[in-house]
Amino acid sequence: MDPTMPSNPNPSRRHWTAAEKAKLVRRHLRDGIPVATLADECGAAPSQIHGWIRAVLDGADQVLADKRERDDQRAGKALAAKDERIRHLEEVAAELSMEVLQLKKSRGAT
Repeated sequence: MDPTMPSNPNPSRRHWTAAEKAKLVRRHLRDGIPVATLADECGAAPSQIHGWIRAVLDGADQVLADKRERDDQRAGKALAAKDERIRHLEEVAAELSMEVLQLKKSRGAT
């Protein structure tokens, strides 16, 4: 099988794996092969390949971000998730407290 061809044998709808997309993008960026040539070789539309290239370049800042920045982002997300969990548990505790109070009142206990 030609490594530049899509893995899906159905020619009416192609599915490109991430590895196949990356290989085509690398050939363009590293080897300087024109997008039109790559498109002709593999049967993809040039606009599709341009979209993959754009996606790679748009994501470069995340890949090149300082490890501390990535760790800070992860920690911020984890903290937000924990805060949301705390809010939920506080709501549940308040509801249970209200139920206990109502049960006590209905039984005549104080």
